[in-house]
Amino acid sequence: MVPPPTNLLLIHTFQLRKARVGMAFVFKDHVFAFLSSDLVFQPTWATSRAALPPPPSDFYSANWDFLDCLANWIRSRPNCDRNGLACDVIRSTRDVFLGIGLSLLLTEAEVFSNPSRTARDLLRPAMKDGYLAPTVQQRMRYLDWLHVYAKDQTKLPARMAVLVDDYTDQLEDLSGLQMWFRYDMGTLYDVFEPTYVTEALSLPHNLGHLIFGHETWVELGGRLSDGSDALTSLFSDEGRLSQSFSYLRSQPIFLAGLLDSPTFLRPDHYSPLFLPPADMNAYICPRRYIHGSTICKVEGKSSGAGMITEVKGEARRRTLFSYIVQQTRMVAIGPLEYCGNAHQVHIGSSTVIAPCFGDPTLPEYFAIRDLKTRILAPVLPGSRRPALSATEEAELDTQLAEYSKAVLRKRARDGEGDENQPLGDVPAKPKRSRLSADKRLALMTVN
Repeated sequence: MVPPPTNLLLIHTFQLRKARVGMAFVFKDHVFAFLSSDLVFQPTWATSRAALPPPPSDFYSANWDFLDCLANWIRSRPNCDRNGLACDVIRSTRDVFLGIGLSLLLTEAEVFSNPSRTARDLLRPAMKDGYLAPTVQQRMRYLDWLHVYAKDQTKLPARMAVLVDDYTDQLEDLSGLQMWFRYDMGTLYDVFEPTYVTEALSLPHNLGHLIFGHETWVELGGRLSDGSDALTSLFSDEGRLSQSFSYLRSQPIFLAGLLDSPTFLRPDHYSPLFLPPADMNAYICPRRYIHGSTICKVEGKSSGAGMITEVKGEARRRTLFSYIVQQTRMVAIGPLEYCGNAHQVHIGSSTVIAPCFGDPTLPEYFAIRDLKTRILAPVLPGSRRPALSATEEAELDTQLAEYSKAVLRKRARDGEGDENQPLGDVPAKPKRSRLSADKRLALMTVN
């Protein structure tokens, strides 16, 4: 492996680049640290490699092994408290679900992403001179890979919109009661769209017969599995499979046997099984969306009571993907956010790639200008930056002075100058001039 060039290294202070140390290894001359912006960091320790727990099976590349792991986890849960939210279980059960943080409405389509398509359409345009240096516009394109998470608006199939309306209407009716129980919910069908998981339902060992029931799955033309997967074996061994395969019920009453009870899927609602792409963005909803538009606001109608608190107003706006990317210096989610540390710097008519803000290899004037853009809050296109207060001006001057000291220390360490030598005045930006007609004619004659 070729060692990284040392001329790109610049000693920063925490005032210039705020971070928290999740874990650090201190050596004689260097410190190898894993930094975190929010300190969401959990290492696992063991006295030997053999003592470490086995890594969880990947549910995309090792789907069969993942189902085995999931079935074993379900077997261990019957006597546990199971009244908590499913999303909390998914986050906390690291041995099965890898500790993935999932949105409440995150679909499986977002999890089962296609790495080849992502590399072609998302990453390659942002690669510049070997660095991942995305622009704001390229970072915003990642919204196309998300369905609901951190989006202000989303689009859904029309038949899924019907389920959303029915679900929210029933919850709204129940919220007006002083007291109600789960069995009072009536026919509250799950908001499920099989088209989002087409790839998973097309596998040879898919779980369509468990999701829809054997008879309904065959009627819909689904690919029938041989039932040898771990989940089917689990429910069969425990006597939870109905021999009649009559799974779909209109009344949500739990009968004896898991699949002799309702699936909570609306009957006669999933034909055809998979929708064409043109039907996936047609949210026909007469309420809660702009008249004549197929774009629906991602908003609920239920009250604030319950286990989930709805975020509204300014607090909600600050969590949106577009706000984080366009109006802050923080990162949202996605590969361009976590790995796209480099950025493009315009120097006159040319563009160079800086691995980080304040890159010490840049000319001093442009390095300081680049650092200012990092310190100051972003400005939306078409807007003007508000004037800084006296306190903000003083804070900016302090941070730029810290950067200048870091550059001087680096020059002294590299033998390029004295640490106590003051930096020169920042040169004025070179003015571009046009060639006169005589000069242009003379150049054409020489050529």
